Parts: sequence; C-alpha cells; structure tokens
Amino acid sequence: MYEIRRSKGLNFAMALHRELIGTDPYKDISLKSNVWYAKKHRYSLVPSAYATSLDSIRDGWSYLNSCGVRVADRGQGLQKRLIRVRLRHAKAKGLTPITYTLADNCHSINNLIACGFKAYNPAFPWVGDSNVVYWIKH
Repeated sequence: MYEIRRSKGLNFAMALHRELIGTDPYKDISLKSNVWYAKKHRYSLVPSAYATSLDSIRDGWSYLNSCGVRVADRGQGLQKRLIRVRLRHAKAKGLTPITYTLADNCHSINNLIACGFKAYNPAFPWVGDSNVVYWIKH
C-alpha cells in the first residue's frame, strides 16, 4: 500500500525529477510549486513517486507540471492517484487544471484521459513544441 502526502520541500522532488525524467528540474518545477509524494511504507525514507503543480490564482488555473514514478513502483496506479490529489487541490482553490504531455507519452495520456482530461488548443501554447498535446479538465 502506498500513501500520498503533501510536502513542504522541493529537494526530493528535484532529485527524483532529475533521476526519473532526466532533465533539469528547474525547467519544469518552480520554487513555488505544490509538491506531493508517494511512499510504499510509512517509515520508508525513499519516495516511490512525486508530483508537482503550480497555481495561478490570477489566471484561474492550476498547472500540473511534473510527475515521476520509480520503475520498480510503476503499474500500481500511482500516477493516477497523484493526478487525482492535484485535481482535488485545484478544485478546492476553484482553479482549472491544465497540463501537457509529449505526444508519444501514451502512459501519461491514458492516465489523464482516465482522470477526465480532454485535449485542447490553448490560446497561448506555453511549450511551443509541435510534439506536445495540451490537456484541460473542466
């Protein structure tokens, strides 16, 4: 059983992002990000997964900006659980959840669709790459 908790710090999320995603976490995670993590056991020191979101109260959206699950813990529904916890967070703040995926990231695409997201074309595409799909949940 995995438990999901909210974190006040970014350090482990930055380290996991670097390890799992392989890119500079400062491009994807803001110092103002909300952070959640999943651990297999309450007393485990090593998180199995992490997820972040960034709220823009002024614009009315919550950007689900990063998520990663360790290879050994994949297939347990952790990404969907981390999507849902961020959806509850956005709803509690009255914000519309948005995100994007690479067009070939079928696992994330399937999980977003399962959580009620729909593909859309934003007025101002923030990634600017033709190889991405933008997602929104109304």
